[in-house]
Amino acid sequence: MKICKNLLTNIYPYVLLLMMIAIALYSTRPVSLQIRWNDETLYYTVAQNIVRNFDFNSHHYLASSIIEKGYPTKDTHLPGYPLILAVGFLIGGINERTPFL
Repeated sequence: MKICKNLLTNIYPYVLLLMMIAIALYSTRPVSLQIRWNDETLYYTVAQNIVRNFDFNSHHYLASSIIEKGYPTKDTHLPGYPLILAVGFLIGGINERTPFL
């Protein structure tokens, strides 16, 4: 009986942690596997350019800079996340489902 109680005491924190992780993953799951936000499209485009041409440019322009300055300026992001996406694109192909896998 004591061994069973010790086993439950040792396992309980891990079971609780797994339940919390499962709830967190379920609550943050994407509604659909589609790219929707501006940053997502920017990172997706840069990752595509890296895979296809080894080009780190996004070729996206900010509408706010056109309104404020009268000419477009480039939108700049760090290449870390696009590089990770590019590896995913190399493995899973360039499509909208790959970033969600």
